[in-house]
Amino acid sequence: MKVLLYILLLVVVVLIAGYKVASYKLIETQESMYAEMQNSKGSESPRFFPDSLKMDDSSFWILINRSKSKFPDAYDKQIQFLTDTLASMPEERIVGFECTFVENVVKLWNYNIKSLYQIISGKYISTDDFIYFRCYLISLGKDEFDRAINSPELFATIVDPSMWAGEEMMHVADIAYQKRTNKIDEEGCPRCVCTEVSYDFGSYKMTGEYVSPHDFEDKYPRLTERY
Repeated sequence: MKVLLYILLLVVVVLIAGYKVASYKLIETQESMYAEMQNSKGSESPRFFPDSLKMDDSSFWILINRSKSKFPDAYDKQIQFLTDTLASMPEERIVGFECTFVENVVKLWNYNIKSLYQIISGKYISTDDFIYFRCYLISLGKDEFDRAINSPELFATIVDPSMWAGEEMMHVADIAYQKRTNKIDEEGCPRCVCTEVSYDFGSYKMTGEYVSPHDFEDKYPRLTERY
């Protein structure tokens, strides 16, 4: 019986060690890929929509900031307020909001944002979750958006990685459009119209300067201490 227990224990130890090695190699491979994104020499996808199609940046952030100030600690209510506000606008304004939203998600394809995400949630980067995180950052308003990109050490929001729900921001314009038009038209929905710029399928050079996770404590001492 003791021999069997020892064997089982050995198997568990080997499995755990193998998992850790595999995870380490996966993260290291992923990091090398992200590091190379600053040196990409290929052609980029479009980053901007025509001015005639999108909502101007000032109007976009007025809407986001208003929704955040009205419901600073209730994300679901903030999303609902933003959706209802948009639904009261003409269809072209709803589409314009979506275009500007997409542009800002692409703008957050930035090394400081990558570092912020990893410090908060862990070194492995989930493709989908990283998109949701960037959408969530937009919901925090213009000031936090700018701090996250330019001065993440001054980022003030305390983020619970188990609680962010940025995916809802991705559907605000579509739901507002459906409310406004009383129809579900996949071909005419904002996300279907605003396809020239894409945070899902676009190819972009990551902006800013790459920082290895090994250097996070030196580069972002306040952030790493907080999380």
